[in-house]
Amino acid sequence: MRMVRVITLMARKASKAPHSRKTASKATPAARTTFTSVPVKPETLRRLRSYKVGGKTYDDVLNEFMDETPASEFWAEMERQMKAPTVPWEQVKRRLKL
Repeated sequence: MRMVRVITLMARKASKAPHSRKTASKATPAARTTFTSVPVKPETLRRLRSYKVGGKTYDDVLNEFMDETPASEFWAEMERQMKAPTVPWEQVKRRLKL
């Protein structure tokens, strides 16, 4: 799997900066932010890149998606789907003429 790497020059500089009280108090919020990697399939990365336009970061894109559906709504929908009646495999095979 490929990795979506969210590493910026600011993060690299922040990790190399000396840790004194003066530099810590003057550090920007972005410099104090930690970053991580998320493993995704190449196709997922291709699709994700299509949403990244202008000056948007992957973080911006993912947060927009998550803001569209709050976690509580997402899990409520997952629970609803789990309670939905299932179709037996034999019936699916008949419908698809397998």
